[in-house]
Amino acid sequence: MSADHKNRQKRTVTAPFPGASEAAEFMDRDLELAQMEDVFQRALAGQVAMAEVRGVPGIGKSRLLREFLRTLPRDRVRRLDAACRAEGRGQPFLPFIEMFRAALHLPADAPPARIRRGADRLLARCGLAPGPALRGLSVLLNGSDEANDGPDVAGARLRQGIVDLIAAACRQRPVVLTVENLHLADAGTLDVIERLLTLDKDMPLLLLVTCTPDFQPAWLLHARATRILPKPLGDRAVAAVVSSAMSGRPHAPNLVDRATAAAGGNPLHAEQIGRLLARTGGDGEGRDGPVVPRTLNATVAARIDALGPDCRRHVQAASVMGMWYDPDVIAEVTRKGGPPGPPPWQEAIDEALILPLPGGHRFTHPSVQQAIFETLTDRQRRALHGRIAQALGHHGNDLSAPSIRAHHFYAAGMADDAVRHLVVAGRHNLRLFALESADALFQRAMDLIEDNALTPRRLSWAACFRTGSRCCTGAARRGG
Repeated sequence: MSADHKNRQKRTVTAPFPGASEAAEFMDRDLELAQMEDVFQRALAGQVAMAEVRGVPGIGKSRLLREFLRTLPRDRVRRLDAACRAEGRGQPFLPFIEMFRAALHLPADAPPARIRRGADRLLARCGLAPGPALRGLSVLLNGSDEANDGPDVAGARLRQGIVDLIAAACRQRPVVLTVENLHLADAGTLDVIERLLTLDKDMPLLLLVTCTPDFQPAWLLHARATRILPKPLGDRAVAAVVSSAMSGRPHAPNLVDRATAAAGGNPLHAEQIGRLLARTGGDGEGRDGPVVPRTLNATVAARIDALGPDCRRHVQAASVMGMWYDPDVIAEVTRKGGPPGPPPWQEAIDEALILPLPGGHRFTHPSVQQAIFETLTDRQRRALHGRIAQALGHHGNDLSAPSIRAHHFYAAGMADDAVRHLVVAGRHNLRLFALESADALFQRAMDLIEDNALTPRRLSWAACFRTGSRCCTGAARRGG
């Protein structure tokens, strides 16, 4: 590790993922930090470089990113932060949409005129002339093509517009683009990342991405990409995480040792065990003392059981909505009769299960959200999916997009509503030349129509759009 990097480690900057627990000392990651520093130095030297942080859920990929990003000299680099999530796969380019909207301070329901003014400002800031770049950015943020170009033209302009904006930013200073959970990205987003990694000319760009081991696109083997594999933490580091999460609460002499063994080197599991023991005091005696859950899901489930009933109902419903959720939508879904009480989510915030952010809430980790989701029965999930789909119709934001509502109607077994939203979402994706996403949406619509014996007219409607999508997909693969 360079002396310059060691000096920069002492600086403190704002983390890109606010609210994450940073109480435990950061340990056992010197090798991984040194690897990331080497990749960063290549970017500072004017090269496109990628650091791909790959590992199982909870191993500490996000914490590693945060700690590395804290060391970056803020006056020498420009940071761009994006994240992918499972519920956003049906919305093409959603990570970039959210990234640019955040940079322009645009709400999800901003009118086209405001979007155009914001796009003008961003292009001027990057030194780009209006014209195709402006139209591409407007299509990205507004979801429509004012020039009514064909989908192939609009899609190509949109993808190239994203690349051009990032390249223009690189001409001003080195850019660090972080993309969390790349394995959850839509096909359009992956296409843009691949284009950036394989650009014909070099520029000072560091692509900093995280993914799980099963994500294996061929382009990640490019010479510019460096794979970083965080190893399980050692016992001393895991014990520090457990003790920090327990917040100094008194405990049995061997409790931290048994919690450390149960965590198996996984820092997320260690933190969840520590927070559970801090809340319950290790209730439930086994032969060797208080019971320590052996799996992450069991640990999170025990934490949910310890919440008050209103908060438990809130976070369980929120887990059905997804990693990011609108608390107003969930409040509508879980509303009971009688006078309104205090916000039911405050206890979950205090327990570090969810984070309050501008524009909504998110769970502290995808594995926490999934573990909470798995505490529900299939019947409860279907009912909540249906209520969420209906409630989203009353709220204008990214989470009410047709593809999101289609997902919830589909999971609720509400076939007619699901087909209607699947076709609308597919048509939108087709206009953006997001052909794989459009094809998948139309196929789901056709399957629902056939399985539920819906009207032949609707079947032919979906089949028509899907045929067009497949023709375009074939043309794109042939280069036509």
